[in-house]
Amino acid sequence: MAHRLDPTPGQRPLSPREIVDRLWDRFQTVYADDSRGAEWINGLVGALEHLRRPGGTVPVSDADLDRVKGHAARSLYVWISDEKDPEWAYLEICLIPDEPIFCVYAGPEHEREAAPLAIRCADALGYRILEI
Repeated sequence: MAHRLDPTPGQRPLSPREIVDRLWDRFQTVYADDSRGAEWINGLVGALEHLRRPGGTVPVSDADLDRVKGHAARSLYVWISDEKDPEWAYLEICLIPDEPIFCVYAGPEHEREAAPLAIRCADALGYRILEI
């Protein structure tokens, strides 16, 4: 499972910097890194290109790929936790301007420990949270 966080209908999306500012008020540790955001996007582009190949499982349009590539320089990697050295109670997300936030878990134990953090993120941002 994963979670998707996005603005409620009629709410404007917050910028990555606005999101980080709000998260700093709610969590013990919030680490944000611009260069890792670009790395994350480049990894996502590679994954999307893999899905595009013949026999790929998800159709990815040129427009989708171009949109994602265009965000690399403006994206922000963020690591969130309330523990100093958590085993699973953390979130890693990439904040992409004007896009939903996706919280993906490494497995059931990570989901069990980190999903409450995703719920708190949604609350801090005034966003809705959906299971996907």
